[in-house]
Amino acid sequence: MGILTLLYSHFVFPPAYPSGNPLANGLHIYTKEQLSHYNGNASETSPIYLAIIGHVYDVTKGRAYYGPDAGYAGFAGRDGTRAYVSGNFTKEGLIENIEDMKDQALFDIWEWKSFYDKEEKYTWKGYVEGLYIDRDGKESPYYKTCKQRVDLFNVKKLHQQDLKSGHPTCNSKWESGKGSKVWCDGNRVPRKWYIDAGKDAYACHCFAGATAVPKEGKIEEYENCPSDQSVCTFPPKD
Repeated sequence: MGILTLLYSHFVFPPAYPSGNPLANGLHIYTKEQLSHYNGNASETSPIYLAIIGHVYDVTKGRAYYGPDAGYAGFAGRDGTRAYVSGNFTKEGLIENIEDMKDQALFDIWEWKSFYDKEEKYTWKGYVEGLYIDRDGKESPYYKTCKQRVDLFNVKKLHQQDLKSGHPTCNSKWESGKGSKVWCDGNRVPRKWYIDAGKDAYACHCFAGATAVPKEGKIEEYENCPSDQSVCTFPPKD
């Protein structure tokens, strides 16, 4: 094969995009260099990937937003987590680091990730090896620390909301031969709430978390139900 043929095949039929290393769950782990190829610059139909908190999404169908010269083109081909809330779309701002940001900012970043998870036209492809995810696709201590801050902030936020509007009552269901269950919406957890601490009567209410308690009465966990679960199931009584 001559040099002209090689050049022709390289530029007219460029090499396939790197697929990353496969993981057992069907996803892939990309290096930063591999991810950088998915910036949409090769052609009007070339794929566009971006990463947020180390999670990679195919946003090719959003070319109007992420394609070359589009408003969010800087996110293409990289993990620019910080810029989602900083608004700094320069090279210096499109970076991973967020540990110095306030809890509200981290919460907003996780909300952005939730957007990509729910948006049907975007597809979760895997992870990019870096600050949040290691080469085996495992969450790093950095990721876990940030996520813990987000979870605690969410509990505080929900609790303050509940103190103003009231703690929601639990959903409940009973089926003959199957037993019963109580559950809460919005990631809240079910608890027995003795509004009058001096009486045995209680009602099931939903609370923002294990440390979120009402101002009056007392709360009690359900037996044989993990304290962080939103659903408690109980087998039928003999």
